[in-house]
Amino acid sequence: MKTDLLLVLIVGALGLIAVASAADTPMVIFPEPQPAGFAGSDIAIQVRIENPGQAAIDGKLSTRLWQLSSATLVPLGEAMPWWDGRIEAGKSVDATARIALPAFRTATRLRLQLLAADGAPAGKLDVTAIPRDWLRGEIAALPAPPALYDPQGRLAPAFAKLGIEATILNETAEFARITSSLVILVFQSETEVLSAASQRLIARGVGVVWIQESETPGESAMVRGILLPGTDLATSAPAQFRLVQWMREALRRKQSHRTTNQ
Repeated sequence: MKTDLLLVLIVGALGLIAVASAADTPMVIFPEPQPAGFAGSDIAIQVRIENPGQAAIDGKLSTRLWQLSSATLVPLGEAMPWWDGRIEAGKSVDATARIALPAFRTATRLRLQLLAADGAPAGKLDVTAIPRDWLRGEIAALPAPPALYDPQGRLAPAFAKLGIEATILNETAEFARITSSLVILVFQSETEVLSAASQRLIARGVGVVWIQESETPGESAMVRGILLPGTDLATSAPAQFRLVQWMREALRRKQSHRTTNQ
């Protein structure tokens, strides 16, 4: 399956989410878990339905959406019929579950549950519904606007479109004037000059998020994330959700780094 977005938080990969039920029930796998969608919109979730058994099975699956609270699951409507088909032994089929996310004013955790014909759980996936102005609000809550090192202009247009205030940097020499607690480096190859400049920021107690096109090892005090070229931050809920995760983790590590070195 192809998506325009692959976002990986280096501190831990999401992995596959699957639940196997009885032998005559398909196994449901979410190969590319979608972490977020915009509240009040429809999202398409890719699903793989597998038959690990030795005989063909005819299966029916339904979907049900729940709201996650601190201690309970609150149903958001009844189960809805979704998939009805036959899978040969040892085979799989790919399908798409289209889910309407309710409108929420704040980020809200939801659970999509897939149910077999007898009501038994066949798979689940947690998704966060975020308002379209959520990223702007999260960044506005920082003590100062973040610094964005984006010489190629890859994310700066999305920031402008979303009305997000940021200090735009085009040269590493400008790092010395950063007063923000957070700096975001965008799609830059790791050079000795850039690496050294980033290390000086970390030593000053600045949180650093380095967004790259492929995974590379690096300084543990720095958060590295992967964003495939072509992803539009202004319209991608998963991209916005991951960026906030990266920022929070960078600020947490900044505080931990400062405490360790005191």
